[in-house]
Amino acid sequence: MSTADFPEGIIVRTEGDLLEALTAARVARGLSNEFCDTRAGLTRGHVDKCLGPTRAKSLSPMLFDTLNELFAIQFIMMPNPEAEARQKARWEGRDLTNVRMGGPSIGKHAMGRAKPKILEDFGAKLALFLGDDVDHLLFGMNASRLPEQADIATEPAANPEPLVPVPPVLVHEQDKPKGKKTSSRKAAETHSHLHVVQVKRRA
Repeated sequence: MSTADFPEGIIVRTEGDLLEALTAARVARGLSNEFCDTRAGLTRGHVDKCLGPTRAKSLSPMLFDTLNELFAIQFIMMPNPEAEARQKARWEGRDLTNVRMGGPSIGKHAMGRAKPKILEDFGAKLALFLGDDVDHLLFGMNASRLPEQADIATEPAANPEPLVPVPPVLVHEQDKPKGKKTSSRKAAETHSHLHVVQVKRRA
């Protein structure tokens, strides 16, 4: 069919209006749901479940793009005078503290990438103003900080209190079993369970 015979002036305000508009476009092109399924690479009955009366499936963004191309249609956004009259009072009375009135702001990542270049340009202009090059200027700034850093580095550390060893403490001893003779070495290894704790603390 020609473009002159295509329905125009369809207003889309809700999802239902959008589905009705797509259905009208399909009918105007003389295409069946089965043909749309085949051309779009969909399973049989998919388009009918989206545009048909059951609306069993929702219209996905991919299918919306596919049907727009298949039906050779496009949508134009325009103001809604009725909704504008209802919302105008809310727009004027809203809190503007968090609204950006100017142009787009620079993100933190972009600022981090631009910061070295900004500092380099600033240093070059400052050196030009002072009649000195950037390297000499930076050397002078760093040299002025060296005495302070040297004082910090050479400052004697506070004398820590010495660690005084504490004599071993016997915390457990198991008596030797009676009625059984063992060698002194074996007895020392198996029956004399001495757990010694070496404690070091500050005096």
